[in-house]
Formats: sequence, structure tokens, C-alpha cells
Amino acid sequence: MTLHNEEEAIKQAVEAGYPTTRIFLAPLDGERWFRPLNDAAIFQDPAFWQALGKVRGWSDVSKFGDINFGRPGVHTGWLPVALRYFEVKLSGGDLSQFWTSLP
Repeated sequence: MTLHNEEEAIKQAVEAGYPTTRIFLAPLDGERWFRPLNDAAIFQDPAFWQALGKVRGWSDVSKFGDINFGRPGVHTGWLPVALRYFEVKLSGGDLSQFWTSLP
């Protein structure tokens, strides 16, 4: 199940138990899913990354370690993925490529 954008990531996290009470919601064009009014707050919430990691099968480990994302033998779990997201976002990188690269 490949992700293509932030909306799909949010949908998966909600399906895995991310509490929708943490976000303000607005309906999308006739769909049953909702779009958060404040994406930044969601992506800054560790519970979002933990839920996304749960549904995508990442380990639950959240300790810092070697976070060279995608290299063999490195720390796995939701934390390095979240850190990589912010690295890509803050450097003006391609977020769609980030989402599609996730295991």
C-alpha cells in the first residue's frame, strides 16, 4: 500500500487509531473522509507518526539511534520517519517522493 500524499497518510493513521478528536476536521468533496484544517499540528504530533507506523508495520521503537533513513542496519520505527519528513519539508524537498518511498 503505497502512499502518495499527506491526505492518504492521515487516512491510514486514522484507520490505525489516530484520534480524530486531536484535529479539527472539514469534509472533503462528498467523501466520507475529512481533511484537517491544520496539517502542521498533525505532523507535529507523535501520536500521528505512531499510528501511521502501526498501520505500515514499522517497529514501535522511539529511541534515537542511527537515523540515516533507508540504509541497512539502521534504527527503525516511527521517529526516524518523522524526522525525515521534517528534513524533506524544511529543505524544500519533494514530499510526494518522501511518501512513496515509505515502507
